[in-house]
Amino acid sequence: ERCILPPNLASQSNKCFSGLQDKGELLKSSLALSHASTVAIVILPQPQRDYSGLQGAAAITAMLQALGKHVTMVTNKTNENLVESFVRELVRAGYLQQAVPVLSYPNDDDIPNDNKSAAIHFLTQDDGQKKLKFDHLVRI
Repeated sequence: ERCILPPNLASQSNKCFSGLQDKGELLKSSLALSHASTVAIVILPQPQRDYSGLQGAAAITAMLQALGKHVTMVTNKTNENLVESFVRELVRAGYLQQAVPVLSYPNDDDIPNDNKSAAIHFLTQDDGQKKLKFDHLVRI
């Protein structure tokens, strides 16, 4: 499952798939990524330790770094150490130009269903202007 969305559409997961099935939408999404300066790659937890999401994240990160983009990987607290060690190994092996930050987003159990302020706080900078941290989110 791969989805490329600007942050303002990220919460509307049903738009994720229908948008990329329309003719030309994948090209538009790719062009939008090429014009973004900051991209967050969101790695969703896998119940059976399926590493294909990490491999896809590595490939997208390498491509974005080659384009000079600032990339951040986002995962839940449970997978944070795994993703950090994966990034270190990719840098050591020369696959990534440099390490990328790995941020953990609170587990679903830690956030009440009606609390959108946690997501807004996570996606915005702390300068009080509510400017988004990332131009695009890529969910894997």
